[in-house]
Amino acid sequence: MSPARFATYRRAAQSDQHAWELYRWNLELSAAALPLAADTEVALRNAVHDRLTVYFGRADWWASSDLALDDETNETLTKVVREHQKRIAKGTAGTGKVVADLMLGTWTLLLSKGGRSALGRQIDYEPIFDGIRPPGTGAGVALIPLVVVWSETVELLRWISPALADFHESNQALPKIFASKPV
Repeated sequence: MSPARFATYRRAAQSDQHAWELYRWNLELSAAALPLAADTEVALRNAVHDRLTVYFGRADWWASSDLALDDETNETLTKVVREHQKRIAKGTAGTGKVVADLMLGTWTLLLSKGGRSALGRQIDYEPIFDGIRPPGTGAGVALIPLVVVWSETVELLRWISPALADFHESNQALPKIFASKPV
């Protein structure tokens, strides 16, 4: 691990041994959070796609002349659509392939108020052991504890897919790992 990366853990630790424990614990937290994040992303993008399909009256809603997007959203969406255009025209790929290949950032842009967004600024991939910084905020803003992020994400998922929310709510791996923080 680079000295700069290790320094993040050193600042939060009482010793190098404690910093290594925090690093390993952060890996466990990240691994435990991944299934919920992945299921939430898929459920969210499918729900947004379904609503846009109904609203624009077509499964390729991105091709509607009534769709108004800011430059950044249009650029990210167009890039994926262009990658699949020939296969869609030939009938060897459907709109579902475009939806599946859109990154979470594209859906975030579609749900934002537009303009400059996360894709237009430098992203800092911080460790998550101290919590998650609220979107659009900088240093000095209180972090949201990971257990709160977990419970609020399960609640969001409940609105989209109650069965998936029940599954993740019954899987207490993340809260258990969070409770085992090295001291």
